[in-house]
Order: sequence, then structure tokens, then C-alpha cells
Amino acid sequence: MRPFRACLAGVCLLLASISAGRGAELESTLVQIGLARVDITPSYAVRLTGYGSRTNEAGGTDQQLWAKALAIGEGPAAVVVITVDNLGIPAEMTEEVARRLDKRFGLKRERLAICASHTHYAPALTGMAKLILKDLTAEQSERIARYSAELTDAFERVAAEALESRRPGRLGWCEGRVGFAGNRRTLVDGLWKANAQNPEGLVDHSLPTLVARDPDGKLRGVLVNYACHCTTINANDNKYCGDWAGFAQETIERSHPGTIAMVAIGCGADANPYPRGTLDLARDHGQEIAREVDRLLEEKQLPLGAVTAAAEESFDLPFAKLPTRAQWEERAKQKGPIATHAQAQLARLDRGEQLPQTLPYRVETWDFGGELAMIFLPGEVTVEYALRLKREHAGKRLWVSGYSNDEPCYIASRRLIGEGGYEVESSMWYYDRPTHFAPEVEDMIVGAVERILPEAYRLAREQPVKRWQAEIEKLDAKQPGGRAPEGSIVFVGSSTIRRWDLLKSFPDLPVVNHGFGGSQYADAVYFLKPLVEDAQPSTVVLYDGDNDLAAGKPVEQVAADAIAMIYRTRLAVPEARIIVLSVKPSPKRRALVDAQRKLNAMLEGYVITRGDKRLSYVDVGALLLGSEGEPRSDLFVADQLHLNDQGYALWAEKLRPILAQSTPPGGRNSNRE
Repeated sequence: MRPFRACLAGVCLLLASISAGRGAELESTLVQIGLARVDITPSYAVRLTGYGSRTNEAGGTDQQLWAKALAIGEGPAAVVVITVDNLGIPAEMTEEVARRLDKRFGLKRERLAICASHTHYAPALTGMAKLILKDLTAEQSERIARYSAELTDAFERVAAEALESRRPGRLGWCEGRVGFAGNRRTLVDGLWKANAQNPEGLVDHSLPTLVARDPDGKLRGVLVNYACHCTTINANDNKYCGDWAGFAQETIERSHPGTIAMVAIGCGADANPYPRGTLDLARDHGQEIAREVDRLLEEKQLPLGAVTAAAEESFDLPFAKLPTRAQWEERAKQKGPIATHAQAQLARLDRGEQLPQTLPYRVETWDFGGELAMIFLPGEVTVEYALRLKREHAGKRLWVSGYSNDEPCYIASRRLIGEGGYEVESSMWYYDRPTHFAPEVEDMIVGAVERILPEAYRLAREQPVKRWQAEIEKLDAKQPGGRAPEGSIVFVGSSTIRRWDLLKSFPDLPVVNHGFGGSQYADAVYFLKPLVEDAQPSTVVLYDGDNDLAAGKPVEQVAADAIAMIYRTRLAVPEARIIVLSVKPSPKRRALVDAQRKLNAMLEGYVITRGDKRLSYVDVGALLLGSEGEPRSDLFVADQLHLNDQGYALWAEKLRPILAQSTPPGGRNSNRE
């Protein structure tokens, strides 16, 4: 490896205050911040990791690889985040770096985070994705071990230089949006079919950004977080490169001389960059990140102080039931990765070893005085983790990074585990894990994060929801026994549902109104038990999303909340029909029409691909449009947001024959009514 070239810069993140009071107080606060970078491009050939098809060592360099560190705070309150151009970092390496920094600087383990970019064009590391490299020779293994040792030293060096270069500055953050990440899981009848772009699939396009400036406002550093695989370049390319994350850093630093740019990856394990396949496309995606950063630098940003609390929790994630020896032997007779994986498990059993039933896991959080919480999750974490954490814990103040501190395997959500496929099962072959996870791992991880997050983030979610508590308690006050009768048709949603005289529209059906005004899908998820589970209805009609978009939530977050409501409703009432109503257009919210269309497309796509014959999507919004495609004002009351009797009559006419069916008719696609 060529000598590591260190470039130091003290960093302070400035961002303008968003209010007089707290914002002004933070704007005047100086924070000790330092930043450093080290070139980690090897001067010798090493096998690249990420794709098993490459069997030769690297054939050159398309772009330098870097490890960079940002140190914030002083004394025992200091924290260090390191970003690195590599597929992932094994826990053993992180622990060794932490041990060294604790010895030298007193930096405690929960105050260090190492975030990999997940580029597939960086050297393989000892202990990472053990079964992905085929035909590994002794000489190749030796060079991998050499590079792993040098990288460990580089991490210590770059963190030390950042800590030693700290000087007063200002710290702040903001959030932008970049759109090249696309969901890559295509489904047929609710099961994974292929790794291909799914335009209606869940993604997280947010770009949380920390910005560094000197006290006088000079830009010194930027750290961004984006949830997308770093896999734009052709899989057969065999040269060192940081992919889009590397080009984003390079472009930002070229546009702002003297600045150090860093990239971490969010929960993007089920997202790919699109389009993809060439080096130029990777450069284009990196430049898109850089352009958004330039835009954000001109915006007001929330000023931050130092990290006021850092916490961690370790626990074990359970695997599902392991295959039997006979099943391993059958798999071992096949060809390819499944056989290699089975042979490795049989070899363990032949040595008298027990296959692991669980996987050690560790979550970490940093709190910036209640203004921002950074969450670091190990592994290739799928997008629903971030979207759920944002839904349940003050989403506008959360930063969620995957690929952090360890990369043991993919970490699939509960819903994805039910769908199966690459991120759930076959990816485990390359990571040498015995099988996929048990469904409860999602709740375990989210629960651990919740336990170590400061109370302010939990209360931020609970307080708005509590405003509905009294209304929820009154919903069934007039019902016998204080609850909706079992087998009823329950309508759940916002004021569009609450204002609907369901008994007038459906006098011959057992309809129950569980609408509560101003609600969003996240509120319905929170109150799922009294709204749905306690009633055990035969049919559930869901309408929300209107207020969600009006509140400024990103479309993908609203879609995730809606899917969570659908999914949890199905778990609560397995045999019930679930009817999802499209978000309605209205004259008052005409500016949201594009977001509404995108959300409706995502909801319809989800319903169709589920293969659930008791799940339907009904487009009620189209009934409200005139000949020019605009919402008809004569179908709305004076506020031009809520429906009048004529508007509800159109909806009732559409829904009446659907609700009258005990089960969808066979022989046709009943997922869209």
C-alpha cells in the first residue's frame, strides 16, 4: 500500500437558526470539531469484494479510496464518525479500532461509529462476506489480510488526526432529497420474483446532511447519508472505485476547495441506483448528490451543539428454524452458491460444531441535545427500518445509517421475510449465515433503538397522537358493550371518513365509522388495536394519506406508513377483507396532485403484487374529477377539501357492490375494484 496521505482540516458546522430562542442560542455556540482524511487505495493488487463473479485481483484504479473522520466535542463527550470506501467493516476491526482509541484518547465504544459506503469496487477484508470470493488462493488471502491490517491502522490514524485537529466551529444540519435510488424487489403474488427495478416499491430519498463551517462561515466539511446500494458500475469492472459515493465526495470537494466530504449509507439494502451499469452513470449519480448539497448550502440549516448523549445496546437476533442435515446434503448436491454454503455448514457439523441459532447485534445512538438523533445499525438494513423509526420516533429529527460498525449480513424487515427472496434468504449464503432471520427481529431492533433513544424523541411521536385519545375512546360509546360488533364493516381514516354518514349511504350493511379528523396513516397504526383489532371486523376500509401529504411528509414515507397499516391490519384480522381507498384530489389541495398520484400508484402497486385475494384497492379519487381532469368544486363543501352529500353519494355507489360481496369474485383480478 502506498504511504497513507493525510489531509487535516478542523471542522465546524454552522447553520442558521430556525427560531429566535433555542435557534439563536445554538447559533452562538461554538463546538470543538476536527476532520481528517487518509488515502487507503492499495498500491498492490487485492481481490475486490461484493461480486463473486470476479476471480482476479484488481486490475487498476478508476478512483482513489478514502477513509475520513469527523470528531465532534471535547473530553469524555467527544464522538468520532469514520466513513470508508468499502463494502463493509467486520465487527472485529471496529472493536480493535475502538480499543486503540479508548487507550489513546479515552474515547468510549459508544462514541465511535464506522460507516461503510458499500462500494463493490474496494478490497476484500478478512472476515467479511466469507463465501463470496471463489477460488481464493493462498497468495490472495495473504494480501487481503495485509490490507485488512493496514486499513485498521488507517482507521486509528484518521480518527486520531481528527481528534488532534479539533478547533472551535459551528455545527448544523438539514435534509434534502435525491431520487436515483429505486426499489429493486419485484413481487408476484406477494412473493419475491426477481432483483429488478420496482417503481412502486418503498424507498427513502431523504438526504440528511451535516455541514461544517468555520466561525466566520467558511465551509470546511460535509457529511451526507443516502439509502442506496453503491453498485452503479458494471459488475465485471475490476478496478478500485468508490462508485457514486466516491464521485459525490470528489465533486463536492472539487466544487468547494479545502472541504472534506463524507458519505454514509442509510437503510438502502433493497434499493439500487437507477440507471446503472457504467462508470459514467456512477459519476452522474454522485454529481446529483453534490448538486443537492450545493442547494442545501444556500438554505437555512438547524444549528447543533455537541453530542449530549451516546448509548448502545447489544443483543442476539434469532434465526428461523435451521435446515436438517438431510436438507443440507440435498443442497450440497446442487451447483453454485447454494452448494458452497451447504458444504460449509456440513463441514461444521462434521467437526462436531453446532450451527448458530442467533446472530450478535448492536445498535448505537447519538443525541445532539434533542435536535437530532443519529442511529447506527449494522448490516445491510432494508428501508422499512428507517421508515418505521421515522414514523414512530420524531422522523424529522432522525438520521438512520446502515452498514455501520459491522456488516454481518442483510437485515430484512418482517414484511420482507414473509416475501422471501435475495435480501432474506439467498444473500445469507455469501455471508455464511445458516438461514434467514425469524420474523421478530424487526421488532427487536426497533425496540432496542427505542430503549436507548432519549425520551424527547419518543414523546415527539406520542404527544401529537395523544390528541386523538379522547376521540378514539368515544368512537364506540354508542355501540353495545362499548365496541363495534364483530363481523362489522369498519371504516378507518381521517375527517373524510369521520364526516361520512355511513348509515345513510349503506343502510343495509353493518357499517361502523372509526374516522377521526385530521389523522394520518401513522396515527391509524398507533391506534390499530381500538380501531381494528378489538372489533374483529369482516371488512376494513382504509382512507388516509391526504393529511400526511399536506403535512409535508415525503411520498415514500406516507406509502411506508400506509403499507404498515395494511400489513398490521392483516396480522390483526387475518381473514378480513381490506379495502384501500385512493387519496382524493380536492380543489384546496390542488398543489399536491402530483404527490397524490405517485402515492396512489405506490399503494395500488403494493396491493396488486401482494397476491392477497382479500386485499383490494379502489380508486375513488377519479370519481371526483371533471372532464378536464380537475377536481369538481360542486362535489365539495365550502372549504373545498371535504366532500358534500353529492360527493359521498358517488363514493357510496362505487363501494356498495364491493362491500356487499362476502369474498371477491373468482376468475378475475379482484385486487383493483
